[in-house]
Amino acid sequence: MTGYWSDKVDEGLLSGRRISYCLLCWILFCHASKVSAQERWPVDSSRDRFGSGIDGTWQGDSWLGGTTHSGEWTLGVRGDSTDTGFLVSQVTSGGPADRARIQPGDRIVTIDGYQVGILNERLHDLTTEINRRADSTGAVRLLIQDGQNGRLATVRVQLDDQSQRLTGRLVGNQPLPPNASVTVQIENLTRPQWGVRNGTQVFLATNQREIPFQIAYDPQYIFSQDIYQVRAFVSAGGRNVFYTPRPARVLTQGNPNQVSMALEPVTALAAYTETSGTVTGYSNYNDLDDEVKRIYQRYLGRLPSATEMAAARILGNDARTLQERLPLKLMASQDYFDLARNDNNFWLSNVFGVIVGREASAAEIEQWRVRFAQLNGSRTELLRQLYQQAR
Repeated sequence: MTGYWSDKVDEGLLSGRRISYCLLCWILFCHASKVSAQERWPVDSSRDRFGSGIDGTWQGDSWLGGTTHSGEWTLGVRGDSTDTGFLVSQVTSGGPADRARIQPGDRIVTIDGYQVGILNERLHDLTTEINRRADSTGAVRLLIQDGQNGRLATVRVQLDDQSQRLTGRLVGNQPLPPNASVTVQIENLTRPQWGVRNGTQVFLATNQREIPFQIAYDPQYIFSQDIYQVRAFVSAGGRNVFYTPRPARVLTQGNPNQVSMALEPVTALAAYTETSGTVTGYSNYNDLDDEVKRIYQRYLGRLPSATEMAAARILGNDARTLQERLPLKLMASQDYFDLARNDNNFWLSNVFGVIVGREASAAEIEQWRVRFAQLNGSRTELLRQLYQQAR
């Protein structure tokens, strides 16, 4: 334990790893604390609550440098982020945490030396860090504080792959241009502002008429009562050249998880349709104006005025830029705040769901409420910071 931490602290001071001084003091205090004879994590690994988790077989160098896994790893816990780590409140039965004997009341402090929780008023999300640090097989190393006696242990956990897959093929009757990029994405038609985590795949396509694809999406972001579709477009030279004019319904309401869609050349009038959503590479301002109108209808429930239309054009001259900037601008507006009942908590909960794609916990709402006050009620700045956190 001492050697591990001396290495991590030295490396952290040199490379800027996210371990705060206060947290380090707290960890060293816990490590030096006296514990009862009935330790849950005895030195003898044969009696260790975590079994083979600390049996000396962990080879850290074999997984440093990230993962090529395209899905989503899950630990199977719920809880709250604090300034001393992630406090576990629930453990999924039979999940990775349960198998590793993690219990409610335990605190996950770091993932391979990277702090989780709240540091300098910034949230370092447990799920995000797990997926950044796990190796390609889903193995990850956690520093955990025993909730019963305060003892610390470094634990190797084998995560579960919680992603599910949508597979299919894109079929065209014309060859693709050189260096073409293919984007395939799942969309929620019932609630368009709710994104599907890991629901987009982008890859380079060879010059072929039939293009296979696979999207390893997170099923926690799929709701059985909602309707979903998958669509695709092919870009080259900064413009869309092919798209799927007839997106396929998928995943819910009896729809399949394997589809085939036809690719057709993009024309000036086909850059946007009501059934296929939006694609980048608009050919003229008329198409951009249509996109501005669509965004206004979605977020404010009305069409923009001539002045608002002109202001929106300044935000960007392509659809992708508009889709990134205009929603944030509208959610910061007084009109949107009025729709949120002029209630800060209601507004925070709403914009969190739109940007992050899920409901916020009570702890997250409180964290952003405090941050909102620190920003002197600046909705624009809070949305910018929330958007940066979610990216």
